[in-house]
Amino acid sequence: PSAAGCKRPRVVLHHNDGLLRENPPTLLVYTLHTLLEEATELLNLGQAARRIFTVHGEEIHSVHELQDNQELVISTAAPFSNLSRRWWNCEQCPRVWLFPNDGGTGPCHPMGSVQVWTLGAMLQAAKAVLHLPKRARRVFLIKSTNAAEAIEVKQITQIKPECKLVISTGQAFIPRDGLAQTIALPRDNKLTLSYSLSAKVPAVEPPHPRARAKTTVPDTTRRWPAGVTRPRVLIYRNDAGKATRCVTCLVHTYRTLLEFATVELSLPRAACKLFLMDGQEVKSIHALRNHQELVASM
Repeated sequence: PSAAGCKRPRVVLHHNDGLLRENPPTLLVYTLHTLLEEATELLNLGQAARRIFTVHGEEIHSVHELQDNQELVISTAAPFSNLSRRWWNCEQCPRVWLFPNDGGTGPCHPMGSVQVWTLGAMLQAAKAVLHLPKRARRVFLIKSTNAAEAIEVKQITQIKPECKLVISTGQAFIPRDGLAQTIALPRDNKLTLSYSLSAKVPAVEPPHPRARAKTTVPDTTRRWPAGVTRPRVLIYRNDAGKATRCVTCLVHTYRTLLEFATVELSLPRAACKLFLMDGQEVKSIHALRNHQELVASM
């Protein structure tokens, strides 16, 4: 039959982000040019649509490649996003178990499960399941609930049915090996430490301005020696022991400890000094020991 006598396909349009939206727009296809023009308006794209993909990442170059009721991903020129790639069999999408990126301080069991259609849709559902304060951005695959290491998921093919995933709002994976299990305990009840702590840790006062010239400035760029196991330290806010929450961090440099403490403890200003629990200022990372507790001061 002639091209004019062929039935034109109607296609379903999706953004290039993998999110599942209710009632995605449909369009009757005449030419690829009109398809791109109308998709720009129907999807409310900020720029003109320029590329068309199948939900499995294959680019469309001709209307003869289209089928009726086919689902398409529209891009404004960017490559096909891995967040948009569909599971190969939509009738058998795997179910996965979700954990927050809390270093194992929360429940030892998963907080929920979702079916994986696309990575983008899974991240969308994970934000609601895990009650995350911000948008979920990164996925890590773990072998056990107390895993010390994880593999970041970049492709949907890395996911297997019933696997365990840690969801992050952007931070790197925090080991769940039990090292941070004492974070929620009061500071005076930590029995794992080899030294005793006072019930209340007094706020550390900065040195007098006249005495600052005599103090030595910590070398913030010195790295931990190569080949030597880095210690993991616990960092608290300088709040006189009011908060029981702390964060754990592997020691790389003095500067990375300050930057990590500023972000993870939500300090209003950048941390500039670290102190031991007895009030002594940390001058060198080489004086730090594994499981040692520190106080970050602004």
